[in-house]
Amino acid sequence: MLKTIRGTTLLCGFLFLFVCTTKAATWLEIKGKGLSVRFNSGLRAASEEVIGLFPSAKGFVEQKLKREIKDPVHIVLYKRHDEFTKLTGSDLIMAFAVPSRSLIVIDFSRMKEPFTLEDTLRHELAHLALKSQKAIPRWFDEGVAQWVAGGFNEFYPIRKQKILRAALSSGSLIPLWRLTRSFPSERNALMLAYEESKSFVEFFVDKYGERGLIDVIERVSRGVDTEKAMEQVSGIQFRQLIAKWKQHIKSSYTWVHFVSNNIYEILFFLAALVTVAGFVVILIRKKRYVDEDVDEEDDYDYYNENEILEYYEKRERKDW
Repeated sequence: MLKTIRGTTLLCGFLFLFVCTTKAATWLEIKGKGLSVRFNSGLRAASEEVIGLFPSAKGFVEQKLKREIKDPVHIVLYKRHDEFTKLTGSDLIMAFAVPSRSLIVIDFSRMKEPFTLEDTLRHELAHLALKSQKAIPRWFDEGVAQWVAGGFNEFYPIRKQKILRAALSSGSLIPLWRLTRSFPSERNALMLAYEESKSFVEFFVDKYGERGLIDVIERVSRGVDTEKAMEQVSGIQFRQLIAKWKQHIKSSYTWVHFVSNNIYEILFFLAALVTVAGFVVILIRKKRYVDEDVDEEDDYDYYNENEILEYYEKRERKDW
């Protein structure tokens, strides 16, 4: 779905898209089974890669969500980031889907590790698969798409900042009802919106299984309200689900999670301790060597030396 794009920006964006796609000099098109790929000149290899990845990505999403993605799917690849940004109005977005048009638009300039075309396709195809006559809450749409793509989302950067735990601790979680129609445009708030959506859907799957989530999606596709569908599947009120989810987040941050989330800081601290300990050991050994040398000098028996001298004097006098 479009991320921070609202009505007028969306309209202007699509006008820009269709104007650009009419320029034969800079736009080309190839077709595969069940899809067409339109791309800037210079992205033919990328377009052929999309053609190759599409069948497996589509099959994966359909199997995961138990829903069919209608043909044909239209994919547009942008070579220039600045041109793509004109569509979205945001520098954070790297791809979006428009289910009503079976359309996926990708900023190929950002398809670099850890972002991949396969992850991007799975995420965006999940949006197409969730297409329903009844509007789906944005948090549910994004949460499910991230779950399908293994946690991958479509805004930039993907780096996590423990933002969900911090928001919970400070009482600044965004209520899900505020994420029904759109996500915030501010960077940290956008990251939090994605994290909340993913976390809540993953929590639901953990509690009620993949079959439970598929049951919710099927009910929603028949026109049932999303929250109501979740209540029907879980057997409890939606507000109770929210409370259980928040408690789950709190209990999830055990010492194991703390270690895994702070592994680099912990390793750096341990390395510093080892360095300091090694330095202290060297100082102790050095001091011990000095003390041993002093002790040897103190223990030297000068009387024995005199006896030896006396011995040789007697030999010279032949007294013995």
